[in-house]
Amino acid sequence: MRERGSVSVFFLILLPFLLVLALLITEFGYFRFHFHRLRSEMYLYTDQVLSDFDRPLFLELGLFAVEGVDRGFRDSLDDPAILKDSILRTMEGHMLLEGVYFAENLVGEFLREKMNIQLGVFDLSGLNRELWSILEGESVDVAGFLMKLAGSAAYAKLEGVSLRELEHLLLEGDLEAIKQLQPVFVIREEVRQSYSTFLAYAKKYDFLNVLGSYQLADYAVDYLGYSLTKAERETLHSEYILTGVKDRTLRRTLITAELFGVRLLFNVAEIFINPQLREKVQAASFGDPRLFLLEALVLASSESGFDVSDILARRPVPLYKGEQGFQSFSLGRKDYKSGWGYPDYLKVMLMLVPESWYLSRIKNAIEHNFEADLSKMYTAWVFEEEMTFTGRVLPFEIIREVKGGLSYVYASGFIER
Repeated sequence: MRERGSVSVFFLILLPFLLVLALLITEFGYFRFHFHRLRSEMYLYTDQVLSDFDRPLFLELGLFAVEGVDRGFRDSLDDPAILKDSILRTMEGHMLLEGVYFAENLVGEFLREKMNIQLGVFDLSGLNRELWSILEGESVDVAGFLMKLAGSAAYAKLEGVSLRELEHLLLEGDLEAIKQLQPVFVIREEVRQSYSTFLAYAKKYDFLNVLGSYQLADYAVDYLGYSLTKAERETLHSEYILTGVKDRTLRRTLITAELFGVRLLFNVAEIFINPQLREKVQAASFGDPRLFLLEALVLASSESGFDVSDILARRPVPLYKGEQGFQSFSLGRKDYKSGWGYPDYLKVMLMLVPESWYLSRIKNAIEHNFEADLSKMYTAWVFEEEMTFTGRVLPFEIIREVKGGLSYVYASGFIER
């Protein structure tokens, strides 16, 4: 009896502490619930704020930014570092697509030449176009489209509906049901991850920042365009990024001079490397090294003049001409079978522009072309809220700050503080 009585007294003493502990756990659960609900609400609100991004800026330049003056906005495109990171993030996706299209072309060429199969089965954008062509009644080649689906399974993924369900609906002719599902082909996540891994290693060992320079140059040409071989408009193109000159006449003169310099460098190098050219110049210089150098410079200058004329006329000129030879030795203009065009040479020259000049000029070009003030165009939103929680049963109060945000630029997409 004594032992039972002792145990009962012990539990009577312990019971209030257990009740207090249970109430504390319950109150803490309520607090955690309200804290996470407030944080979720803030992130949803932040996502809603950022969803109102500038459409023309995104559609034309691939840049996400929101115009605003509220204190919650951060990281404006006026900041050179933010502008650079925004461009590089855009170009990472752009280069991924270029890599996929390059692989598509290689496989397509193999199928055509080695297997005599005339199917463009590795065209991701083509799959989306053909699918919607079928849905709009512009094409009825369902069987051919299904064959392409099988060939693209290695890198393409269908979102909105499963491949089996899409095939069933296509064969049944239920196009309206497919339209409601809004299917779209995207690159598989495994391909994206492999590309991200490759890009990380490339950046790690890119001591001279060649990749970053190429991405910036590629962006200027592909997104801003180029004007020398197109109809002139009152907008600034990649030639302005290269020269920093707004006057068209002077800008064209500078571009011509820089193209001449680039071709002169390659032509002089080829005279020394190409055995056929070297022998011809040696024969004309009678074995005199000084005369050989003079003859090489004269020949390279003459050839560079022809090259620049062709490049500006939108004709390809190879970096190394090899067996195709120099135009200076032909009776008429030589039509090269392959080579680099004006945009390619423009990218090479843009890679040599100092980064600070590039970012300053591209900022001016964007503001001029879109009549936008980049100091008011933001890429991130952060929030700082204070939550006060008062216990429902126990008399205590907890004050907690909720800080965070979302960003278009940074890979994580979140800014936690």
